[in-house]
Order: sequence, then structure tokens, then C-alpha cells
Amino acid sequence: MGHPIPESASDGFDALVARAEELTRVFEQHPNAAVREDALELLGIIDTIHRDAILRFVDLVIQGGSHELIHTASEDPQVCALLTLYDVLPLPELVRWQETLDAMRPLLKERGADIELMRITDGMPHLRVKGGFTTGETEFQQIVQEAIAASFGGYQSVRWEPREKPPAPQRFVPISAIQPAKRQSWVDLMNAADLPLQAIRKFAVKDLIVLLCRSESGNFAFPDACPGTALPLHMGRIEGDTIVCPWHSCKFDIRSGKRTAGTGMDLKPLTLRNESGRLQLGTWQ
Repeated sequence: MGHPIPESASDGFDALVARAEELTRVFEQHPNAAVREDALELLGIIDTIHRDAILRFVDLVIQGGSHELIHTASEDPQVCALLTLYDVLPLPELVRWQETLDAMRPLLKERGADIELMRITDGMPHLRVKGGFTTGETEFQQIVQEAIAASFGGYQSVRWEPREKPPAPQRFVPISAIQPAKRQSWVDLMNAADLPLQAIRKFAVKDLIVLLCRSESGNFAFPDACPGTALPLHMGRIEGDTIVCPWHSCKFDIRSGKRTAGTGMDLKPLTLRNESGRLQLGTWQ
């Protein structure tokens, strides 16, 4: 006999989650193949309905400029569990860090510098000072640290990554440096006919998360990140031949990746082809 279903998950939330996991395992191991397949299909349909609705809701909140609403909602344990389940979190943490860094960028750029958020590990951001400045980095790091303290209400640990150094010029190329020519291969993504007009999809290809999109001008692929940040673009939208970033409202020409609104770098186009109706991504090895 089944367990009684409570009218609200407010009481015994953890118990309900545990029971759902238990029932999922039961149906995964059900001896009747037809029952097993129908139950797993039902779970998949429910997951898709919930995921699309939640991601659409978050998208509308972001487009409305209400980032803080996501921060507030994620502080509730049950809401946090749901957002984590459907891969919405830890995006709000990235959003808050990016907003903080965006606020200080004009001051840094006056001094010929910029700041890059590389990643976040265990709540600690890994930052790198960029630019063509010739002075030391200490002043810039102090500006960033003070802005972070003002935003987060106290000292926040930061990991400073070393600046990228340009390679030293060589007068000749040593034989040991000559590498075999790379070969291009193609990774199959999806049917071209299944990608709707003005749609965005994301794919994991080896170590790269790829943004696949379509406009009236055709199909295009880019790395799934707003340039210079760790924030994904797949929650953005297509307007004509323009990709609109959901985090900063910056815009990119879908045909070339060139930035058309906002400041910063362009998107880097990836090689994409249509082979017998299948969209395939070009990789090198």
C-alpha cells in the first residue's frame, strides 16, 4: 500500500524527496518491462515539463532585471533544492559576482586594466587582472577587494590568478617545437530540422559547452559563455540575427559573433556544417 500524500511539502520535505528517490529505484528495477518503461517515461515527461517551466520563469525574471529575486528565492531551502535540481543554481552566485565586477570595471578601465572572473570554487572566486597597464597589480587588486567587501558586507576570500604573459619572440622555430598537423573531425549534434527558428540549444562536446542557435540566416555555434565571464548564454534569446545575453543585455551578431551592444570581447564562432540534414560541430585533434 502506498504512503499517504501530504497536501503540502512544508512539513517533511526531506522525507518526500527520499520517498521519491525510493520509488524511482523501485520502478527502475520493476520486473515488468512495460511497467518499467511507462513509469520511466512518465518521470521523464514530468521532469521536462518542470524543467522548461522553471528555466522559462528564471529567464523572464532575468529579462526583467530582477536578479535579486533569484538571490532571495535561493535562500529558501525548498526553493534552493528545486533550483539546484534543475541546474538553475549556482548561477545566482555567478550573477552576483559578475554584477559586483561590472560595477568596478569603469574605474579599472580608466587605468588601462580589466578584471576576469575565471571560475568559482567552494564560494571563492578566481580572478585575474587583465590589460596593457605597466604598473603593478596591487593597486587594482585593492580596488577590486574593496568593491567586493562593499557588496558582500565584509571581507571575502579571493584567489588571484597570475597574469597571462606574452610568449617571448623566437628568431627560429626549433625542430622539437614542430608538431604534427591537427586533423579535423566532426561531432554529430542533432537533426537540423529539429532546431526551431530563433531557438537556442546547448551541447557538451568533449570539454566544451557549445551554444547552438538558428536564425533566418542559418545555423551557428559558439562557446556557451558571455565572453570574459563564466555566465552561460543558452538562457538568452534570439532577436532577428542577434543573440541577447540574459545577464548583461549585451548583444552579438549571430552571423559573425561580433558584439553589437555593450562593452567587451566578441563571441568566437565555431565550425558548424549540415551533413545530410545533421548538424555537426568541427573539432581538431
